[in-house]
Amino acid sequence: MRVKVLLNSEGHLSCEASTVPAVPLENLFPERLPAPGSSKQAGEPSEESPVEVLIDTTETPQSEYTHYKTTKRAMYDTARDRAGIAPADRKEVLLVNSKDGNIMEGSLTTPFFWRNDRWVTPPVSAKYSPENGSGGQDGTSRRWALERGLAVEEEVKADSIADGEPCWVSNGVRGFTFGRVRFDPAKTS
Repeated sequence: MRVKVLLNSEGHLSCEASTVPAVPLENLFPERLPAPGSSKQAGEPSEESPVEVLIDTTETPQSEYTHYKTTKRAMYDTARDRAGIAPADRKEVLLVNSKDGNIMEGSLTTPFFWRNDRWVTPPVSAKYSPENGSGGQDGTSRRWALERGLAVEEEVKADSIADGEPCWVSNGVRGFTFGRVRFDPAKTS
């Protein structure tokens, strides 16, 4: 179950609840993320049913609204629209920071990429800063992965990502999901 608590500027509090598909425990709380091409070990998340990961074709400026979790989601919604992603699709689109061409975050997730024999995720400053960090959010699954050494922070240039590259995406509701980057959404492998 997904529960969202909303508090508006007038102090009005509301709650929303929705059902979500069951997720294996090792995908919610993995002991480690497997290196690409390795055999699955106990405590590692499943790589079954990978999500298709696309890179947004338009860069996004970082702002307080990309750094903090708010209901102002136009930049995420328009990125999903540009990528042709419907709500039920097993797809994610990654936002690219207009300041430096680095990956900021996903429209619903935190991305993780394999670089120099380790998983990395874009850096995020503790407080919003237009000069520091990727501009993305410091989500719960991201913090969990960093605190446990599953990944480290490192800038990821959008132009360094390869078509078909394996990656992981995560969020607090669905946990860690294996993905593959696709430059051409019609292409499958």
